[in-house]
Amino acid sequence: MGSRVPKLSVVHTTDQAINQFQTQVKQSMNTLLDKPEMHSGTLVRIQLKAGVNDIPHGLGRTLQGWRITRQRSAGTVHDEQDANNFPDKTVRLVASAPMEVDLIVH
Repeated sequence: MGSRVPKLSVVHTTDQAINQFQTQVKQSMNTLLDKPEMHSGTLVRIQLKAGVNDIPHGLGRTLQGWRITRQRSAGTVHDEQDANNFPDKTVRLVASAPMEVDLIVH
């Protein structure tokens, strides 16, 4: 999950219009590829207990954010990521009740 997408490059030609087009596409695409959301992972069927849960995210870098994509029971979840001593390894979530969730981490 932690690998980076390679940046796009330009193949130079003798046609200046093609070179300019390639440069514009490269700049636009590389801007998108730099966004943390493009380097996300999905964690499925994560069991949360009521209280603090440190979940390995597998990104290989500091977590930028997370969101629940599926929650299989009632309750609330918030993070205490600011108090997490290992943000490059885990996401710290606090659940109001035991529950099972799917997460996207980025």
